[in-house]
Parts: sequence; structure tokens; C-alpha cells
Amino acid sequence: MVITKWSIYVTAMTLCMSKCVEAFTATANVKETTITSSRLFSVHKMISSNNSDESMRRREVLQSILSTSVSVCTLTSVPSRSIADEIEPDDIKARFTSSQIQKFLQPVDTFTIVDANGVPYMVVGEDAKLTAYFFTSFAEADRILQSAKSSATKAIKEAKDEENAKRKLRGEKPLTQDEANDVIGINPWVTAKISSVPLDFAAGLSLKGKVKGAFFRVAPSESDVEDAIEIDKIDELAEGKVPLFYFEDFEKKLAKGEVLWSDEGNTSSTKIPLFFSKSQLLKEWKSVYPKDEAPDVKVTELFSVLRSMVQGNDDDDLRKLVLVPPVESAAKAKQCLKGVSIPFKLGERIVVL
Repeated sequence: MVITKWSIYVTAMTLCMSKCVEAFTATANVKETTITSSRLFSVHKMISSNNSDESMRRREVLQSILSTSVSVCTLTSVPSRSIADEIEPDDIKARFTSSQIQKFLQPVDTFTIVDANGVPYMVVGEDAKLTAYFFTSFAEADRILQSAKSSATKAIKEAKDEENAKRKLRGEKPLTQDEANDVIGINPWVTAKISSVPLDFAAGLSLKGKVKGAFFRVAPSESDVEDAIEIDKIDELAEGKVPLFYFEDFEKKLAKGEVLWSDEGNTSSTKIPLFFSKSQLLKEWKSVYPKDEAPDVKVTELFSVLRSMVQGNDDDDLRKLVLVPPVESAAKAKQCLKGVSIPFKLGERIVVL
């Protein structure tokens, strides 16, 4: 079996994934309301300077987020340009249709941070770009959210204590809570929660590149990034790249009634599984071959695979590829969406700088 080798320099391409994505990306006027606290800004700058080393670990910037400016942006017009119009080069005929690729991606849930109304949170990513993230596992989304909440709470408390110490020296009363909220600011993450959207939606936005000054990224967990770097013997993984783990020549029989996303004629009998984590791949191997030692783990990259599908790659194994979601994803996605009418609100964003 031949799978395109994972590369951190995969060229971005576009897919016709969702009318919602299409409707978000045309020319639009942006209205922006900004809440700023200059006192808190100095605290944020101090934290940022302490983590400015170029060797900062992936998404570490998210772990030390402190809100200094919260903006709510609203797009006021609807685009008409189709994502399919942006596929380049124009003379390449895709081997698989956009509908087939959507079926390939859709079974996988992603997890993103939004407010109570489904408005996504955006932060300045490690590449200094305003970014919203779709995490491939609930655990990673929850880790990032809890870290952001605790970091902001700690910084606000330190700023309040420092201000009250100065007031005490001047013989003034401590800040009331309302005064603290006004002078220092409030934690913008207290109302944040985790929502879920399918991977076809997330990938469609990610492939659009810059959208109204912001980017959307599909983000693997930190442990999966570390495993991919170790296997592929590279220094780092570019932001927005998603490793997929597999074994050479490891195929599984289709379950009764199971039909591949690419097989409208229902002729295939096997599938080639791709996993988002190395550990899940190894467990799957043991469940099939309990007495055999696992072969060397291989790694490819999600958007590299999609690019091969779009650009008419002749590899017959492409049609057998199946994405295997993390074990807990379906149940976690169901929990996240319980009682939710809008899981992800396009056209608005909360910017945490």
C-alpha cells in the first residue's frame, strides 16, 4: 500500500464542503465592538514576554492566554462565490466528488470553543495569526479551555492584588468587585464551553485560508503531535497539519452492511483504517492480531490525503481509506450538542488578544 508521505509543507487546497462555509467567506462588512482594559494589557504583555522563546511548544500560547481585548465581530452580507470555484489548478479533474470526500470526513467529530450562543472564540496562534481551532479530540479541547480559564483567573487576581497593594500605600480603600471589573477586566472564558461540528465542516473552513482577517485550524492533540514528530523524525509539525497513523498493508474486512464512502457500487470488501492517535492504532492491531508483534507505525497527514483525492491521484488504496474517530468522540459530541440549537455560529466571533 502506498500513502502519500506526510509533509509539513502541504499546499492548501479547497473543497466544496458546506453551504454554511460558502456563505461565510464572501465579501462582507465587519462591525466590531471592542472591550479593552489597559491595566490588564500590561499583565498580558508580561506573560507573553516570558514565553517568547522560539522553541515554545505547540499551542503553548493558548495555555497562557489572558484576555486584554474582547471583540465581537458580525458579518453583515452573504457571499455567493462557491468554494469549488477556488480549486487550483482549474484543469485538474478530481478523482472523487466533493460529496464523496464529505462522506469520508463527516463521521469524525471535532471540538471547538464557543460561547453560550455558539459564537467561536479566536486567539492569536503560535504563527501570530488570529485563529479559531477545531480539535480532533474532546480531551484536548477541554485541556486548552481549562488552562485558558485558570490562567486568566490567576492573572486577574494578581493584577487586583497589586492594585490593592498600591491603594493601601496611598491610604485608599480596596477595589470593589465592580471597580475591579472596570479597571482590570473580567475573565472572558467563564462563559466559554465546548461545542462540536463534523470534520467536513471544520476542514472546509480550514481550507479557505484567511477569512475576514482570521484563520480556522484543525488541531491534533499535543500527544499525537509528539508521536508524529518522533515517528517521522522531524523537528516540529506546522500548525494546521493533522497526523494520521497507520500500518503498512493493514486492511480490515467491512462489517455487514458497511459501504465505503467511495464505493457507490458496493464492490469493496476491505478498508484501510487511518487513526488520529498512535495508541488507538496499536489497540486495534492487538484486537485483530493478539499474538503478533505490531509492525512499525507509519504516519501520513490529513490534508495531504485530501489533496491526493482532489488532484486525481491514481493510487487505488485511496478509495479504501477510512478515518477512525477517537473512541470517546461520538459520546462527547452528543453531550456537547445536547439542547444546543446552534453549535457553531458563522458570521460572528469573539476575539481574545
